[in-house]
Amino acid sequence: MKSLEENIIGLSNITLPYRPDFKEESRRKINDQIKKLGKIITYSPKPPKVDKKINIETVNRFNSDTLLSKDIRVFSWNLEAIFFNEKLLSKEYIDEVLALIDDNWRLTYYNGILNSLLGIWECNTTRKKVQSLIRSKVIKTNSEIEKGLIRTNSRLNNQLESSIYFLDQSGANKLAKEVLLGKLDINKITEFIQLPPSLFSSTYFDKVLIHYVDCLFYVENASLRNKDQVNQIMDFIKFRRKRVKVLIISKLILEVNKGHFNEHKSELKSYAFTEIGDPNIETNWMSIHFNEKEQERADEARRMVLYWINQEFIESFFSLIDDASRRLYWLNFFKKKGGYMKDFKMLLDHDHKSDLRKLLNGLRPHISKRISHFSKDCALTFVINGYRFIEFGAYGGGTLNVHKVDSRKEFRIQNVLKRSYIDKGDIYYKQGEIPELVDGMHFSSEGGRLAHRGEKWKSDLDKWLRKIAKV
Repeated sequence: MKSLEENIIGLSNITLPYRPDFKEESRRKINDQIKKLGKIITYSPKPPKVDKKINIETVNRFNSDTLLSKDIRVFSWNLEAIFFNEKLLSKEYIDEVLALIDDNWRLTYYNGILNSLLGIWECNTTRKKVQSLIRSKVIKTNSEIEKGLIRTNSRLNNQLESSIYFLDQSGANKLAKEVLLGKLDINKITEFIQLPPSLFSSTYFDKVLIHYVDCLFYVENASLRNKDQVNQIMDFIKFRRKRVKVLIISKLILEVNKGHFNEHKSELKSYAFTEIGDPNIETNWMSIHFNEKEQERADEARRMVLYWINQEFIESFFSLIDDASRRLYWLNFFKKKGGYMKDFKMLLDHDHKSDLRKLLNGLRPHISKRISHFSKDCALTFVINGYRFIEFGAYGGGTLNVHKVDSRKEFRIQNVLKRSYIDKGDIYYKQGEIPELVDGMHFSSEGGRLAHRGEKWKSDLDKWLRKIAKV
């Protein structure tokens, strides 16, 4: 059987062997990319050797005219598709691609292979091989330019100078620091290093952003912070992968909690909810690509966002019904034992919803997504350690209904709460329909009804929470 090398006449003849660990469709797509790339490399005219006897104009013309811009784009896309599948391809295939590019090298390949490098930045093994190839070509090209053997245009010269940011592992960190020290808008980073805006979405710039945010909060860089940077970062990550969004938003949230950029707390809270997902659902903030430290940071940020949102529900609901007594009670409880409270939702009739919108200057998604239309009155519902609490507004006498989450009442109410329109009669229990939550020295373990009369209800509820709910 012939060896791989004996079988190859350019990449157009490479066929990916059958592998049981990925689909036939994936195998076919990779083969298509290999064949297209092979045709470009194999059938492009080879460059003349650089020799002082050869007319320099011939070399320059070859360097600028050999491939059309369309060919370069196809070259870049196919190359990136091959390199990005390093886990599916054997290293011999990757090495053969690089060897053929090396043997047939011309300057018009520089943009294509650089584009591919930036797109596969997290594929460590292949990235190092591609960096090595580009490094050798940059050194050789710079040497030929100095000797006057070839001429290049200003754009390529600038790109060659910027290669210091791509050719070693610390390049992304170096670029992040220069952007920060220069107080540049992170979204204009491709202009700074003379690269096409189309490369802005590559994984290389994900890494630059992560370094940029880390550097931003170093103690020695405190003087470099300004109020616009958070908005710039938010714009930057708008179209990034979810993993990057979680990493960056988590970092910003934890820094806001330390007192930095407090003015952005509200928008970060809303952005985290819409772009990452409801913090009540832990899997929204998880990734198989996180290391242990990254996942711990994401978990901490998720809990912090949840804390902010739940606190806002308490403040806004009791401000809406103008009940300072209940507002103060639940905020104090939340401050001490907020980790026990979860699954907040508001039920508002038309008038209350309109009043809430005015109170909050609009309804952000993390609030509006947890509001259902109520037939009359308003209510706030949440869960504490296995018990469902429903606090009703003024029309209903401001009563509190409590029941176990594993009771038949909860099964029915869970179905009711999923509706977009909820009739008050479906969840409100009148006096006599359920027991009193606290009746003298008797504390109902099944839940019950508590009226907010005077100040005694606070001590009664405190005792019930300690004795029955165990908080």
